[in-house]
Amino acid sequence: MAGVDRDRGRFEDRGLAAFGHATVTLGEVFDVGLGLRYDRESKDADLRNRFVSGGAVLAENDRNLDETYDEWLPRIELAWRPTEEFTLYAYAARGFKAGGFNLDAPDGRLAFGPETSWTYELGVKTSLFEDRFRLEAALFHIDWDDMQLSQFDASAGGYVTNAGESTSRGLEVSVAGRIADGLDLFATYGATGTEIDGYVDPYGEDTSGNDLPFSPDFTWSAGAQYTIDLDDALRLRLRAETVGIGSYHYDAGNRESERYTLTNVRVGLAGDAWRFDLWVRNLLDEEYVPVAFQPNPADPSAWIGESGAPRTLGVTFGLRF
Repeated sequence: MAGVDRDRGRFEDRGLAAFGHATVTLGEVFDVGLGLRYDRESKDADLRNRFVSGGAVLAENDRNLDETYDEWLPRIELAWRPTEEFTLYAYAARGFKAGGFNLDAPDGRLAFGPETSWTYELGVKTSLFEDRFRLEAALFHIDWDDMQLSQFDASAGGYVTNAGESTSRGLEVSVAGRIADGLDLFATYGATGTEIDGYVDPYGEDTSGNDLPFSPDFTWSAGAQYTIDLDDALRLRLRAETVGIGSYHYDAGNRESERYTLTNVRVGLAGDAWRFDLWVRNLLDEEYVPVAFQPNPADPSAWIGESGAPRTLGVTFGLRF
């Protein structure tokens, strides 16, 4: 029957957090850090769902939902600093994202649970040639429980659900250096491998072993910045960078993917207390679709996407007091 869904909701979220962190230095080169955070969130939702056809209300449902979520989040850090220019570090940390409520969802799944995770990272930071060159590199591994995923349903619209267990692992590297007076070069690279350990998507497909949605298999950027001192109080800055987003999937079923590269440039003048920039984003007018969803649960091949921003020109002016 043709009609219109008129859904309204009032959502309240009250949260508090308490945290502490302490670091002890041993033998002047070893740091041991311990942290603990307590998160507590209380959420309330007043939901009003109406289906109207021909000016008449054919179905209505009013609900009031409330829930409180809390979690203790420990963190431990270790660092070795044999010199002022070199640091080797490692840490493990617990993560938490509170659950909540959807305005509408299929099968009555109005509530979704909290998401928790453990993140492990091993990295190095170093500088060379009197701090003219900097290198940072890290390996990471993340274990998620009940990861929150955004889904879409033709009748209910967008909603959030929990996707069971999943993992993510990879590396990140960044380098930056001043190769001449006023000229800086910089680059970053990241590679990520993800896996869903257990989740049945809205089409009834077991997505175990698939990649997490919106998680590129790699990202990279490279650029340069040149600064010219016009006088003691005026500087001209020229900056250009290219950013690459590797292949990623829109959905847990890994049915459709995207990848793209953007180039941005910026020219600016700066004084002691002001700054003026002229910038262009997506200089080459790359066409891409960063976000897409499947509108029809009966047809997994149908997609609706949001086009990325075209070439955009802008100015920014700032004052510092």
